[in-house]
Amino acid sequence: MDAMFLSLIQAGGEFTSEQYQRNFVFLFYGLLTAWLVLLAFVGVLASRERRLRRELERLRAIIEDKEREPK
Repeated sequence: MDAMFLSLIQAGGEFTSEQYQRNFVFLFYGLLTAWLVLLAFVGVLASRERRLRRELERLRAIIEDKEREPK
């Protein structure tokens, strides 16, 4: 890593086309990883929301059944 910075300083801070291409590849994979993590997180949240919604409906049904029972 230090060698890259040293070569940039010596070259006047200019990148070569290969360095630009490599940087864009790293940028692409970094953004792809970020989006995949975000999509996985949203999927987990949606799954939890569905599970909680089913549990809430089940509890509502239990409460309604208890209210209908003769006292």
